[in-house]
Amino acid sequence: VENASGVSIDGQAFEHVDWTIVRTNVSSGECQAASFLNTAAVHLRNATGCSISNVTIEHVGEYGLWLEGGSARNNITGTMVRDSGAGGMRVGTGKPLLDKPDGSDYNQIVDSTFVQGSHVYHEGNGILVQKVSHTVVRRCEVAYYSHIGISVGWTWDYEPTQANNNLVDACHVHHMGNGDLSDLAGIYFLGVSPGSAATGNYIHDSYPNYTSAPGIYTDQAT
Repeated sequence: VENASGVSIDGQAFEHVDWTIVRTNVSSGECQAASFLNTAAVHLRNATGCSISNVTIEHVGEYGLWLEGGSARNNITGTMVRDSGAGGMRVGTGKPLLDKPDGSDYNQIVDSTFVQGSHVYHEGNGILVQKVSHTVVRRCEVAYYSHIGISVGWTWDYEPTQANNNLVDACHVHHMGNGDLSDLAGIYFLGVSPGSAATGNYIHDSYPNYTSAPGIYTDQAT
């Protein structure tokens, strides 16, 4: 869905999307969360005021769902992403694709499920919220990923960013890492992010390969 507004997708199923491993010339930091991937099974770019509800996305090769390129004020409700090659869902863009805010703000992800990912790109996150603001992730279940359940922010320094006023509320996040990767978390914040918060979440069963798997991880500048 590109350059559109007011589109509603309800009760549909999207399944069996391919994946391609390509050679990339990026650092390990830029590979975090498989952020170099440039497609998703359901992809909204510069889409505003759209609704995705009661949708199932499964058996897909990269991220299941992506809002980017100025996609703002969209609502994702009652949706499930399962069995993905990378993560479940991402909002916004970050390096190496675009190292600046893209205006994908004021989106809501509510009452949705993101499970059983990281099969090809093990660093894929359940929900990846990058350089965007006023994102709400509420009452979602995120489970069985090899790295991070819900990641918010995308800046490795202490400069002001557009990642602000993002909320992770009343989510159930469990079974992260599962002995595969390390330096992970159930909910992860990165960079200066004024007004952002994690409230009322239930997080359990994070198992790293080697070290560091807290329930909530506030990393550099948070």
